[in-house]
Amino acid sequence: LFRGFAMPVYPIDGGGAEVSIDCSGGLGKSPVCLDIQVRNIHGLLHINSGGFGGRLHWAVLGPGGEWQAPTMQPDGSAECDAVASSAGLNKDGYVKMTFKP
Repeated sequence: LFRGFAMPVYPIDGGGAEVSIDCSGGLGKSPVCLDIQVRNIHGLLHINSGGFGGRLHWAVLGPGGEWQAPTMQPDGSAECDAVASSAGLNKDGYVKMTFKP
């Protein structure tokens, strides 16, 4: 992985909300860190308050395009069913997940 490589910002459902992902680490035995932020979610959810509490539900995309459970849970995440995991977003829509080797 590339250290400090910023991923593009992706729109969510055409409602003005977007998600950005920054990945760092992964060289040698260093952990892989994903910094994820959901922005402008208020318009998509039709809420007017400044902060919100939300959860990011995620899974691993397998080689055949199917969703798979992760082989390890990163810090800041927990299993929520047989395949999906969930990580809490802070009031600014941010979560950091650290995958340790």
